[in-house]
Amino acid sequence: MIRLLLALAAAMLVAAPSFAQDGTWSQTRAVTDASGYAMGNPQAPVHLVEYVSITCPHCAHFMAEAMEPLVADYVDTGKVYFEIRNFIRDPADLAGAMMARCSGTEGFFSMTDTLLANQQSWLGALQAKPANELNTLLQTEGLEGIVTVSGMAALAEAEGLDPATRVQCLSGQPHVDQLINMTQVARQEHGVRGTPSFLVNDVLVSAHDWASLKPLLDAASAE
Repeated sequence: MIRLLLALAAAMLVAAPSFAQDGTWSQTRAVTDASGYAMGNPQAPVHLVEYVSITCPHCAHFMAEAMEPLVADYVDTGKVYFEIRNFIRDPADLAGAMMARCSGTEGFFSMTDTLLANQQSWLGALQAKPANELNTLLQTEGLEGIVTVSGMAALAEAEGLDPATRVQCLSGQPHVDQLINMTQVARQEHGVRGTPSFLVNDVLVSAHDWASLKPLLDAASAE
């Protein structure tokens, strides 16, 4: 696992609106066949997949500007079934994605939101560390060292993720394998090259922000 993390380690690089909590379909959550986390009406005419990197500033921007209208106008109304799949770029990304998944179907979206909303803070803490110090931390403490030094652990505890559960989850090789496989599938089967990237009814679209994605959702909903 350490070899994999070091191979990923090359390039490590506020408050966000909360998800709608008073709707209907947005409270229906599930793990999908692709191992993503989804909310909404499974029979919706539009299936939207977002590939997210926890260390991606564009993903943080999309979350901040798009989630409220996406949930309120498309998910809660039953038009869109919204799924997040992780796209892993580096060890911090892997750690954050695993913590979100450790939060389960009910906590995944909120944890992802929190990590992206506070991205500048915890990622800045990591960027302030010399590369050799981070490599040593990975070798000695693994992902748990990354989440502790960065402050992600404190964010997770504030979200209600028990520390013992977090530590156990972060050490699980099956979770790592699942996320690496998800990233490989994104690249090889869907042609994803960066984040955020979107599939609309299983087709990769050129949109990378809410302004360009919204018209595509409207068109697909009208078909």
